[in-house]
Amino acid sequence: MHESFTKDKVTEIQSVASAEKTIRDIIGGLYGKFMSECSFVSGTAGNPVSACFITSDFPRSASVTQLFTQMLYRARGLATGEITNGMNRLLRLGFSTLNVWVSQDNDVARRLFVKLGFREDGKLVQMTTRAK
Repeated sequence: MHESFTKDKVTEIQSVASAEKTIRDIIGGLYGKFMSECSFVSGTAGNPVSACFITSDFPRSASVTQLFTQMLYRARGLATGEITNGMNRLLRLGFSTLNVWVSQDNDVARRLFVKLGFREDGKLVQMTTRAK
C-alpha cells in the first residue's frame, strides 16, 4: 500500500507505518463495518500488490474505503476485478448502493469508476479554511 501511494504523493500514506495504521483503522471499523467478504487483495509471490477495502456505515449502502495498486501492476485489471467482485458480493447480500469518493484530480480512478457504472453525484462540496 505504501509503495502504491508514494509516487502519487498521497500525504497521509508516506510511510509503511502510516499504511499499516490505515489498514488497521479500516479493519477495526473506524470507517464503518469492514466487509471482509466484499473486500479483495491481489498479490504475486505472496506479496499484496492491489487491494479494494469495502466498509458499510448504513443499511444496504457500502463504500470503497481504500483502493490501491502498485505502479508496476496498474492497468492489468486488478482493481477492476476487485471492485467487480465486491459489487457482486454486495448485490448477493442485498446492498443497493456502493459509494466511492475520488479526488477531483485523480483522472485514472475517475475513469475506472465511470467504466464500472459509477456516476458523479456532485452533491458533496469540500470546504476548507485556515485555523484562526
